[in-house]
Amino acid sequence: MVSEEIKEIARKLIVFSRRIYERNLTYGCGGNLSMRVRNKIFITPSKGLSRTMLDFDESEVIILDELGNVIHPCRDIKPSIETQMHLLIYKNRKDVNAIIHAHPPYTIIASRFPKIIEQAKREAGEFYWDFVTVPYHPPGSSKLASAVANAAEKAEIIILVDHGIVTLGKTLEEAYVKLEEMEMRIKIIIMRHLIQATL
Repeated sequence: MVSEEIKEIARKLIVFSRRIYERNLTYGCGGNLSMRVRNKIFITPSKGLSRTMLDFDESEVIILDELGNVIHPCRDIKPSIETQMHLLIYKNRKDVNAIIHAHPPYTIIASRFPKIIEQAKREAGEFYWDFVTVPYHPPGSSKLASAVANAAEKAEIIILVDHGIVTLGKTLEEAYVKLEEMEMRIKIIIMRHLIQATL
């Protein structure tokens, strides 16, 4: 029998998964979220190529131990392909209890333009958090997991070139605010450059 605490954690992951999708902070089948509660990791499932963040429910949230062994559910549901990345971050950052990985379009565009990234870094660092970028590695690969986990030792926000973003927090709410703030800040910078180019 599933406890009320587990149900509540699963509901929170579903709420934020849908919020990220509905606010255009990811698209298609991309993105994954997790929370650490005591010594257990709650993570969104692998969605394949035919489902979005709107298409799963709380019964499909996976519970892992800190080594990545599946505790719940027993059905044939696989955890996110980025599970290794989440586990390594939690191993390296004992102060982090929530991770969001999303594919915000303006952040992905900006990842190819160092001038925009540097401007965003100055503005974000002045008011909020520092962030780092990591080069492209294939999604779900051990190279990506290691690169992001290493970067996460230095920052709360990690931009993945040509891929997306990873944000960390003590809570899911905190990780979400960093995601939305970063995407909106980069969008403003890009729009500012576009407008200036027409004047």
